[in-house]
Amino acid sequence: MSTSCIPFAFDSALLRVVLDDAGEPWFCAKDVALALGYQWNGFKNVQHVPEEWRMVESVSTSFGTKETWFLSEQGLYFFLGRSDKPGALPFQKWLSGEVLPSIRKTGGYTLPASGAREALPENTRQPYMPHMPHMPEMLALRPTMRQRLWRDALQTARLDEGDSTAAMAWFRILCRMVAATPPAPLPAKDKVAQFVAECCQRAEGSRVSAAELYAAFVRWHRGKSGDTPGKRAFGTVMQDFAHSRRSNGSHYEGLRLKMH
Repeated sequence: MSTSCIPFAFDSALLRVVLDDAGEPWFCAKDVALALGYQWNGFKNVQHVPEEWRMVESVSTSFGTKETWFLSEQGLYFFLGRSDKPGALPFQKWLSGEVLPSIRKTGGYTLPASGAREALPENTRQPYMPHMPHMPEMLALRPTMRQRLWRDALQTARLDEGDSTAAMAWFRILCRMVAATPPAPLPAKDKVAQFVAECCQRAEGSRVSAAELYAAFVRWHRGKSGDTPGKRAFGTVMQDFAHSRRSNGSHYEGLRLKMH
């Protein structure tokens, strides 16, 4: 079984398909249920489908490897035949008229275009990414992120009834947006650890007051992203780096500030 999903866009929903060793398609049951308007409840959604027409398969997602239910072609038609949702018939027509012919012909995704279709190379199992022009924003992204953005661009273009040129334009926009997103602020523990590494040094017999150390931390944090951790959070994390004592006010032993 191939665990690489082929994505197809049905209106605003995405349908993932995997191919077994015989080249037969299996459809992600969760995607089908959500596309028709059901709430996804795992096995409860597919328990009425005959056992030989459903299975659990591990697939890679943006949140790591997940196990989810898949339906064979027979199982999918059985599921649709039992559905009372108004979208079941349009979904079945789309499945029979576009998805299955595309898989039988190319083994992958085809994007409808004005008067033509741009098909995937034969035996492709990942979303096809044609030759891209030089884009610094794209090169700054991880390959998995580029694949994800290309899928999003394909889906957006299809919703607008656009062709591969429109998908390319959307892909460029998405790459620029993601590449321009500032990094997430460091958590308090990482910030304090960085401060200790840059501004403090171990010194046997030395000590520094908690107030002085926190004031130095606040100065060091100016201009950095995110909120400055408060005294309590700072003090809690500092316990991992130095022993604190309370005598005439709190202080940390065996530590001193570097001279700048």
